[in-house]
Amino acid sequence: DVIINALQDSPKDQLTYQRASAEKCIQDIMRDVRTVLQDSGLPLNFWGEALKYCTFTKNRRPCYANPDNIPPYEARYGRIPDYSRMQPFGQACTAMYPKGKAPNKKLGKQAMKGVMIGYEDMDGTKAYRIFVPELGKVIVTPDVTFMDFKITTTGKIADVNKLTDQLYNTEN
Repeated sequence: DVIINALQDSPKDQLTYQRASAEKCIQDIMRDVRTVLQDSGLPLNFWGEALKYCTFTKNRRPCYANPDNIPPYEARYGRIPDYSRMQPFGQACTAMYPKGKAPNKKLGKQAMKGVMIGYEDMDGTKAYRIFVPELGKVIVTPDVTFMDFKITTTGKIADVNKLTDQLYNTEN
């Protein structure tokens, strides 16, 4: 009788611990979702895209629970994540029309304005999820040019417009 009670208490305590750990993880991600949505200025109906974005970036950040603080992505796949394509959620960009789909063919518009809302890593292709207000939908494409800001190799955001002004407006 005593042995049975001890066995029943142990899984319950373990389950409570696991539930608390899961709740903490959900709280952390939802805090990130609120932050990126507020910073981007996008409406709240993009919360699902923000959640995917935050999960994607969280899995590529160093984690103190892993040996040598390696990111979860590296622990699972055995290779370092590609940080060169990381961009802020809500970043203004232009996305190229697919071949043959551009209006007015050669002399017309070749790209559409959009907002980067995530990443797509399906089937080995590394593409971005772009919301195009002109179309009112999300497109997935690797052919994207980002505006205003650029992530540098140091991980800091640099204002491209300021940098070009400094380059061309130097006094001799």
